[in-house]
Parts: sequence; C-alpha cells; structure tokens
Amino acid sequence: MSRFMLSDHDIEIENKINHNFSDPSSYRDKSFASPSDNILRPTKWSSQIEEMVKDIARKSEYYHKVHTEVALSYSCQYTTLMIFLMTLSPVAGSLTLLSFIAVEQAFYFNLLVAVFSFISGILASVVKFAKYDETSNAHKIASSRYFSLYNNAVRELSLPKQNRADANSYSKWISISYDELYQSSPLLPLNKQKDISTASLLSEIKVANEKEETKQMHIFSQTQDLNLYSDKLMKYQLERLRR
Repeated sequence: MSRFMLSDHDIEIENKINHNFSDPSSYRDKSFASPSDNILRPTKWSSQIEEMVKDIARKSEYYHKVHTEVALSYSCQYTTLMIFLMTLSPVAGSLTLLSFIAVEQAFYFNLLVAVFSFISGILASVVKFAKYDETSNAHKIASSRYFSLYNNAVRELSLPKQNRADANSYSKWISISYDELYQSSPLLPLNKQKDISTASLLSEIKVANEKEETKQMHIFSQTQDLNLYSDKLMKYQLERLRR
C-alpha cells in the first residue's frame, strides 16, 4: 500500500510499530514480564524476626501444656461422673430387689432407690449438657497443633541461617498459622489466660531491662575510654610543658 494513500492516523501507528521493532525495550509489556523479573530476593534472618519466631514458639509451647492440662482435667471429670453413673444404676436395681425380699423394710429401700435414681438423673444431665468428652477432645486437638507449630519453629531456628527458609515468607506463615490456631482453639480458663499475659508482660519487661542494661554498659565503657584518653592527653601535655 502506498504511503500516500494512508491517513494521518495510520501513518502515526506505522511509525510507532517501526520504532518498537527498532527498540524492543520500548514495547516490552511489564504485565508479561519473565518469571525471573517477579522473583523477590530472599529476605535474610534478622534478630527481630528471630525474636518474633521465638516468642511464637514460647507461646505455642505454653498453650500446648495448658491445653493438655485442661484436656486431662475434663477427661478426669468425665471419667469420674461415668463411674458414678455406672455404680448408681446397679445399686438402685439391687435396692429394688431387696425391697421385695425384705417387705418390712421396703419403705426405706424404696426411699434409697428414689434418692439414687434422682442423683443418677442429675449426673446424666450434667454429662450430657456439659460435653466433657467433646471439650476434652477439642483441647487435645489444640494441644497437638500448638505442639506441631512449636516443633516447626524450633527446627527452623536450629538450622544455620543460610539453610533456613525465606525469613519474610516464614515469619508471615508462622504468624498467620498462630493467629488462626489461637482463634480456632477452645476457650481456656481465666486463670490460665492471666498466666500467659503475665508471663508475656514479664518477658517483655525482662527484655527491656536487658536492653537498658546493655545500653548503660556501652555508655559506661565509652565514658571510661574517653576518661582514659583524656588522662593520657593531659599527661602528655604536662610532659611537654616540663620540657
């Protein structure tokens, strides 16, 4: 097609195409960049990330122990109630049989049967609505998950820094995993929740005190060095004056 037959708009498009073919970098679409362009450089492990992972590991270990204790407590309560239920029913049946044998004492036997039946009904209702067995299993599952998260963090921190996973990706993963696990776990008794908050607060205070002590020691050592330098300088000046 002759260039003289093209419109101004067509000529402008043709010039852009020719320019793009002459300079490939000008028509490169960033949305179709090669995979290597989107690969982020691996994040190195800093002391802040390590402390964050250690803190999650400590909390996971604590919650693992607490959930285990609560699960054992619910399991013991459930076992105790079931033993009472299994004992009261045969006793009530035996007393009923004795009431037919000892007719003179039938009133007292029937009274005991009524009492045992009443207690057995209350215990059965408590076992049914308290859901001790289900709650114990829920705490056992939470305990095993916290223990798995704790072991994962310990294994990762035990590796040399160059052999660890990407610090940024791992810190995000373990933070999200911990938050989701905390939200999905069954509620703990209030005294256990106070224990972890107090332990966390004491740990933060201890870390802050250690940092402050380190800072003070650093300032003190610098002051000593400065005083030593000043003493040497003064001694040198005095020797010069004497000469």
